[in-house]
Amino acid sequence: MTLDKTGQQVPFGFKNPEAFKAFQKTLDELPEGTSVFFEGSAVTGKKFTTGAPFDSGRVSDFDLAIVNDNLFIKALEFGRNKGFKVKTQPNRIGPLDETQMKLLGLDVIHSKLKESASGRKVSFVLYKRTVDVFKRNSIWVK
Repeated sequence: MTLDKTGQQVPFGFKNPEAFKAFQKTLDELPEGTSVFFEGSAVTGKKFTTGAPFDSGRVSDFDLAIVNDNLFIKALEFGRNKGFKVKTQPNRIGPLDETQMKLLGLDVIHSKLKESASGRKVSFVLYKRTVDVFKRNSIWVK
């Protein structure tokens, strides 16, 4: 595990803490009141299904959990006919596809994050509550 100068854990997949800080800066473009967490192999260092190390034989992705009341409610309002299906335990929606990101106004920041992540796939999952994110391995970043 790598830590930056402030003691923040740097997720797997970043060349150095400075690259992570640049990624974090892009997250500032999310709506005010948004909390963001890394999940999955960028946190654990291994693929959930096989246990393979991060980036071993492939380019691993970044899974981002987003907590924002307005985005979650907006997704619920669009509903199932736009593909927004609520999964339970914990309550979450996603990963969001391109159309859903556009509907929620996340498409531009998504593109910037992919670029900042050196082309890695970046996925968003909306969570209803922050406490739900902590039920899984996660790193809070914003």
